[in-house]
Amino acid sequence: QECLRACGRIPSFRLFRNAISLEQQAALMRQLDPLLRRRKYLARHFDGVISGYRELERPRRWFQEDNRKTLDAMVRTAFDLPDTPPLLPVHVLDLQDGVGGYILPHVDNVQHSGDTIVGLSLLSDAVMRLEHCETKEVADILVEARSLYVMAGEARYEWTHEVLPEVDFGPGPPRPKGRRVVLLMRDMHPDDEGGSTLMPNDVAVTRPCR
Repeated sequence: QECLRACGRIPSFRLFRNAISLEQQAALMRQLDPLLRRRKYLARHFDGVISGYRELERPRRWFQEDNRKTLDAMVRTAFDLPDTPPLLPVHVLDLQDGVGGYILPHVDNVQHSGDTIVGLSLLSDAVMRLEHCETKEVADILVEARSLYVMAGEARYEWTHEVLPEVDFGPGPPRPKGRRVVLLMRDMHPDDEGGSTLMPNDVAVTRPCR
């Protein structure tokens, strides 16, 4: 209920719990994990926001048929459309377990993608903290494994968002965050006709509050 109240304060943030089954999660990880484990966790992302991470990008057509159907269903749910809209390549972000894997507060760059980002969380729960750029109101949202979150408009550009290194939510002491893999799907910017990459080395995908 706390999560639902926090989400309700930010109408452009939506959370779908148990969006996929344990079997669908396992199928996605069977395809992704061999590629991810070939890469070392890096200490700091080029934009200075992400720590303890590894990442890759793949177009949806790369995914095995069952996994592609899972992703397409998530996108249709997020956009509430009968067909999948044009999307950038799927950005797979793997945060290491423990306090070393986290994302610092940031606001997404309005020039780098469209209005909406869809995140499918795998393996472990995490707390996403949003803070309004002007009022400094804070909302902590428990983003559980196998949940789907959708951020658009105000939630992306008027609130900073971060992923905390610990799961500190509800009763009981904080606990270390487990390994978290999230599949991020973004619609294309209206001016982007080629489906550009989300992992450039020269364009920051985040920015400070205005």
